[in-house]
Amino acid sequence: MARKQELIITTTTTAITTFLRLKAFRSDRGGKFNSLEFEAYCSEHGIKHFTTTAYSPQQNGVVEHQNCTVVEMARCLLKSKGIPAEFWGEAVKMVVYILNREPTRSLLGRTPYEAWHNRKPKVSHMRTFGCVAHVKRVGPGVDKLADRSTPMVFLGYEAGTKGYRVYHPVAKKLQVSRDVVFEEHRSWNWEEPGRSSKPPVTFDVEFFTVTESGTM
Repeated sequence: MARKQELIITTTTTAITTFLRLKAFRSDRGGKFNSLEFEAYCSEHGIKHFTTTAYSPQQNGVVEHQNCTVVEMARCLLKSKGIPAEFWGEAVKMVVYILNREPTRSLLGRTPYEAWHNRKPKVSHMRTFGCVAHVKRVGPGVDKLADRSTPMVFLGYEAGTKGYRVYHPVAKKLQVSRDVVFEEHRSWNWEEPGRSSKPPVTFDVEFFTVTESGTM
């Protein structure tokens, strides 16, 4: 029941905040879409609800193709920084966030965000998923000589705010903060809690020849 009500609330909120009325809705035959509550909602608001037949993903090909894209990109995000699979939900949300701000040919070079909000998206705040994020320590309990920040892992953006979603692997806690400094080239060492891994240091080696007299 909770998921059915959530679906109705989400649909209503979207209509109110965007001043757009949903005319048609296509879905599979999942229980939340076939509930009496949702059907009554669609009927009351003049929404046409179409359903696909079982085991026929081709009937909703655009959505199925996009789902595959999201899953593949999420897998890449997790692998690129060695993030445990338990954070797949955060990776999926990040992928959707990125795709909504990426130009597409179907919208004549515009982004989905621009088509929906009628303005270009801001991207200057975007950072590398899974990188090390130093979160400012605040509060009356912070010692004057203690570190000014705590290293965590960046997992995304908090909807409706300007905050970043960060995870503390040692405390096993997810939090939201605006005061963050990122090291996008660094990854967290998940095998050793409390440590972040640094990229290998590279340097140039110059070869020289030593003569019999000892000069170079």
